[in-house]
Amino acid sequence: MAFVEKALVLLMMIMVAAQVSNAADYKVGDSAGWTTKGDINYKKWAAEKQFKINDTIIFEYNAQFHNVMRVKNHAVYMKCDASAPLETYTTGNDTIKLTHYGHHFFMCGIPGHCQLGQRVDINVPNPAKSPSPPTTSPSAPTKSPSPPTTSPSAPTPPTKSPSAPTSPTAPAPAKSPSASDSPAPVSNTPSPSPSRSNASPLNVGKGAYGFVGLAITVFAIFYI
Repeated sequence: MAFVEKALVLLMMIMVAAQVSNAADYKVGDSAGWTTKGDINYKKWAAEKQFKINDTIIFEYNAQFHNVMRVKNHAVYMKCDASAPLETYTTGNDTIKLTHYGHHFFMCGIPGHCQLGQRVDINVPNPAKSPSPPTTSPSAPTKSPSPPTTSPSAPTPPTKSPSAPTSPTAPAPAKSPSASDSPAPVSNTPSPSPSRSNASPLNVGKGAYGFVGLAITVFAIFYI
């Protein structure tokens, strides 16, 4: 762990030394200098530069009409508030070394000049805090779910409606006995037996007595 920390410190020292050796001087506004004339865009001028630690910026101007104020922060800078500057330069040839990372805000303190664009934001980026480029490209947005191909079918109505409750079947009335089903009355009247006078010899001969009976009958007719 200690070795890693020492390596990081050594790396930072090398970077600082490289920046010191490569320190550059920048004249604000280039050939136009620090002025309100010529419609100079100091914001664009600063954006085209790569400022580093120990670089030097130079303000050249007519000291009778301009000055240089270093202000606290971006809010004061945007308001062009010259009431409480951190530093004020009035020589007409001011040399300022950039000794720390971050934004350095400068403006002219003469009333109205800052509002006309005579201000500049010098930014010295910190390499250790620079955002590293993403290792992977952002993934494409996921495809939104496609709408369903078929609409949900409507519920099928019941094919058979519930049958109405059947009323209980009334029991069929018992069948009344018909005259044909009732037993025929037995007649108790004795049938008339054939009289002796009406019986013919043939019928008697065919009776139970056979020929014997016939003989007795004949005997009885002639001798009684």
